[in-house]
Amino acid sequence: MSLTHGFIIFTTTVFLSLHCFASIDQDEPNWEPVKRGKSPYAISTWTRSIEGAAIKEFRGEVIIKRPIEEVLMLIDDAEKLNDWVFFCRSSKRVGSTEIYMEYNGRWPVKPRYVVISNRASIKDDAIWVHSRRVEGVGPHPDKLINIKTFNNSFKITPISQQQTLVKFTTFVDIGGAIPKWIANYVSRWAPLITLKRMKKILLDPNSIYRGADPHNLSAIADDYRTEIDSLMTRVKNELPDIYPLTAVDSY
Repeated sequence: MSLTHGFIIFTTTVFLSLHCFASIDQDEPNWEPVKRGKSPYAISTWTRSIEGAAIKEFRGEVIIKRPIEEVLMLIDDAEKLNDWVFFCRSSKRVGSTEIYMEYNGRWPVKPRYVVISNRASIKDDAIWVHSRRVEGVGPHPDKLINIKTFNNSFKITPISQQQTLVKFTTFVDIGGAIPKWIANYVSRWAPLITLKRMKKILLDPNSIYRGADPHNLSAIADDYRTEIDSLMTRVKNELPDIYPLTAVDSY
C-alpha cells in the first residue's frame, strides 16, 4: 500500500470516528484505557498487566504537528532525554547505539539507572525505534539500583509532511521492592507526561529540532539508513504538506 493510499484511508477513518480516535492494535489484547484523547492531537494512554510484574506495561499515542524528521532527531538526542522522558534526570551516549540513563527516585523508592541499546527499523511505512537494556557498557554507580528490564518501542508514522503519529510502548522492571501506589503512579502517568513533554518541545517555535536532517541520525539508523532515506523522499513526494485533520489541539 502506498503512502498516499494509506493517508486517504487514515484521514477517512479519523473523520468517521473523530470523537473516539484513540486506537490499539487489534492483535494485542488486554489493554485497558487510562486516558482517551478527544481529538487525534490529544494524547491517549493505556496499561495492561504482565504476570509477575509490579509495574503494568504502558502505552501512549498522539499526532504531533511536526515533521517525522524532527520526531526522530528528538528521540535520537541522547543528551537531552531528561527534558522529556518521565522521571529521567540525566542521560548520555556511552557507545554507538548505547545510552546511559538515570531516573529520579520517589520516597521510599531509590533512584535507578539503566544502559539501553537503540536500534531503528522500517515496517509498513513507519520507523520503529527499539530500546533494550544491555550489560557491560557504561557506568555502574554503587549508590543507584540497576533497572532489571527495559523494553521500549516507538512507532513513528508520517501522516503528512507536517504531521507525525507517535506511538510508544514500554515494559520496565525497575528492580527491588516498590509500593503498589508507586507502581500504579508510574504506569498511569509515564506515557502521558512523556508524550506531553515531547509534544511541547517539538511545537516550540524555537525548538532546536526545527529543520532536522535525518542524515544526522546516530548509529541507530545504520542498518536501515537507505530505507529511512527512501521513506523521507516518499513523504515529500506523496503526502500533502497540510494539516488534513480538523480538531481541537490539546494535551
